[in-house]
Amino acid sequence: MGTLSKPQVNNSIVSNKANPSNQHKNSSTKGRGNSITELSFLPCSQINLHHSESPTAQFYYNIDLNDDLPYITFVQEPYCVKGIPKHVPGNGVTFYHHSQDQANPRATLTISKNIADQFFFQKQLSNRDIMATCSVELPKRKLYISSIYMDYTQDI
Repeated sequence: MGTLSKPQVNNSIVSNKANPSNQHKNSSTKGRGNSITELSFLPCSQINLHHSESPTAQFYYNIDLNDDLPYITFVQEPYCVKGIPKHVPGNGVTFYHHSQDQANPRATLTISKNIADQFFFQKQLSNRDIMATCSVELPKRKLYISSIYMDYTQDI
């Protein structure tokens, strides 16, 4: 069984680190349209990683192999150190609520770099315990997307 290289560790609140290994892929997105309004569909994925480092690293590693197609991932309970999600992919921007006490966020949104600049983090609609929310302006309306963690021990 082969070994996987460890994905990059990112230490920013909104991660947007360039990944040199993906720079050759930028030409493959030309002609596809980098505007969210030009997309006929948008691949999305959702996963609860239960604060586990190996599944978090593997999930984000697979996203990093995405070939720069637009995507959105809704992640609950990612592996974090001192309130910062680790192993985030180099081809995306990760949004989450950062708390002053360095508590780990329970929900994050990772959006591919080729469309992330069209999304705006909605801090007033986000918090560490429940959700991360972003919005994007579409031709006739604003779309809000949220990654939501729902604690089974609490009433809705």
